[in-house]
Amino acid sequence: MSHGIVDILRQKLGELHISDFYGLVSPGLTCYLNSVLQVLFMTEEFRDRIKRCGEDATILDIHLKYLFTSLEKNMARTHKITQILGIANVYEQRDAAEYFEKILRQTCPQASKIFKGELNHMTICCMCNARNNAPDFFWILPLSIKDPHQTYRVDKGFEDFFSKEKVSGENKIYCAHCDKSQDAIVMCEMMQPPEVLSLLLKRFHYDSELKRNIKVKCEAEVPLMLKIKDYTYELYAMVKHYGNLTGGHYIAFIYSFQTKEWYDFNDERVKLKRNYISGKPYLRSRSSYLLMYMKRSRNPENISERPDAEAEETHAAMANEVMETSCNRESDIQENDNILPYKYNKTWTTETAVDTVRFSPSKSQPRTNNHLNSSLKRNQTKMKSSMRPDRLPKKDISDSTNVKTASTLDSQKSVHYWTLPEYSPKTSKRSELQNKSRKRTNCNVKPWK
Repeated sequence: MSHGIVDILRQKLGELHISDFYGLVSPGLTCYLNSVLQVLFMTEEFRDRIKRCGEDATILDIHLKYLFTSLEKNMARTHKITQILGIANVYEQRDAAEYFEKILRQTCPQASKIFKGELNHMTICCMCNARNNAPDFFWILPLSIKDPHQTYRVDKGFEDFFSKEKVSGENKIYCAHCDKSQDAIVMCEMMQPPEVLSLLLKRFHYDSELKRNIKVKCEAEVPLMLKIKDYTYELYAMVKHYGNLTGGHYIAFIYSFQTKEWYDFNDERVKLKRNYISGKPYLRSRSSYLLMYMKRSRNPENISERPDAEAEETHAAMANEVMETSCNRESDIQENDNILPYKYNKTWTTETAVDTVRFSPSKSQPRTNNHLNSSLKRNQTKMKSSMRPDRLPKKDISDSTNVKTASTLDSQKSVHYWTLPEYSPKTSKRSELQNKSRKRTNCNVKPWK
């Protein structure tokens, strides 16, 4: 076989598509668009929701659905997408993060909400401590690179984004309570973390000395895992930028949860990147620009749920304590209906506010307490006939403003705390109450219903 034939075969083999995924054919130099489209396609939840969009589907949703369907079988064209996004000059350098947000804003909310998070911007006056909250949503969190000459740590930059900052001098903020500008503390907190967290490394900024925009090419240490609130996020996509502000090139490195491999998406070409992760908990890159993290699991140290068996034991113990206390109060119950002779601060569940303890069994209550409930009900029934009508109160004490509710004991039960007044509102003089005779009654007597 001649060397010419070998060279031709080698060339043909090099042109063969050897990958699990396909590239994008663009009408011009729209690598900034191709990279984010590949990220959206590889985000399986977003791709599936785009395909399921019904009446809420936008024009962009329809073309994205067609693009994703084609991309599953072979290379796809982005000509229609560029027209819908209003890209007139396909040879002009543009920003990938800008078009990532533009696509999400024009897709149906059901699909784009997995990238949507909520922040609360707080301003605290240093003089009167008045607080102003301004909730807002976000698609991308921008992280500032303060020192371009040192290795930038993404996890540290993420913490700095939520740190407190004091503004003073010319940057004072007007306080409505003080009615003038004051020094203030500004900060923000994440109210609702998204399913997919997108971080932007601000590599482009204005240099006041050079009087022009420049690109920061420092090395960034990108962690593979981020812990945010109660969840752990895993890095699965990274859009890189090579070149400078006026001219450059975008590519996307994306991890497939199906094949468990990383891939290099470079317009029409897609390459498998074996052993892209070197075993370290982070990546180092001088070209990383957009980072996407997928919410993967809940942090076990923040889970405070108790087993059902333990919760049922707690319920039973509480019920027995209430029953025992209810039956051992012979010396505390008084006959006069104008007097609440005791203070009982804890009940299990309540229907109305009464001076005796009521217990309403639930489905989760053990059967061992049923005989106690039956006994208590029988005693109540016997005493109804012996009670005089004039002893019944005219006003239910549930109208009292002294009722306080405690935090829930668990997801189904709650404990109510009652602070009952020592004397009824009907009583005008304490001396009159002290002169009245007080007779002891049976422990199961209920003065009123």
